[in-house]
This record gives sequence, C-alpha cells and structure tokens, in this order.
Amino acid sequence: MEILARLREAGLTVTRTGDQLVVAPRDRLTDELRAAIREAKPQLLSALEPSDQGGPEPITAPLSPAQESARQQVLAQLEAHPTVKRAFVNRFEADGTMIVTLAIRGVGTGELKIPADRFNQDTLDDYGALLNTIEGAP
Repeated sequence: MEILARLREAGLTVTRTGDQLVVAPRDRLTDELRAAIREAKPQLLSALEPSDQGGPEPITAPLSPAQESARQQVLAQLEAHPTVKRAFVNRFEADGTMIVTLAIRGVGTGELKIPADRFNQDTLDDYGALLNTIEGAP
C-alpha cells in the first residue's frame, strides 16, 4: 500500500481505535498527507484490524532502501563480532536530522531520529553522549 510507505517516510505511525485513525506525531502531518489519509481511510481501516489484545495495532510498512541498508550494516557488524552486544550506524538527512540505526544482539533493530537542533555533529560531546546512551541500552 503506497500510502503506508509515504507515511513511514514522513516519520509517521498510524493506529486504529474503533473506526478512527490516529496519526502521530501530528506536527509532521502536511495538508497533502491529511488528504491522502482521508482518501485511503477505508483501506487503512481494513489493513488495521484490531489486535488480539484489543488495542490498536501500528501500521508497519516496508523499510526504505536507506533503512534496509543501515539495518543490514548493523546486523553484519554483529555477525562479524560475536562478542559485541550492540552495533550502530548513523546517517544525516538533508535537514540535518541524524538517523541512528541500532542493533542489539538477541533483541532486534531500530532507528533513533535525532533532530538537528538536538545534536551538533561538530562536537565530540554529543557523540560521546550518544555512545553512552547506546551503551546503556539493554
């Protein structure tokens, strides 16, 4: 479903509560995305059948090529170093947002999005703080 890929690229998640769609974070919604969501609402609702636990179920969309490449890199790092518990790679988007792809052995992979105004790539202090945070992950 193309709308799912567009929402993921925009950093949005969609959940279903009854016959309502909840899109977050709201500040990332554009008028164009709102219109696309309204148009695709019946398809989104059918794709989001309520979970067995009774709560909303998040949409999962295929990873973008950049996301999949980063995921493969961190998994390869873990495979190459069997005693290492965590591996990460980072990239910067055009707006300066830093994306950290993290793999934790036996847990999984995920992404951290750090806004440009919260991370100064020109100072080692921010990289040190990032490393301390990753080191403290389970």
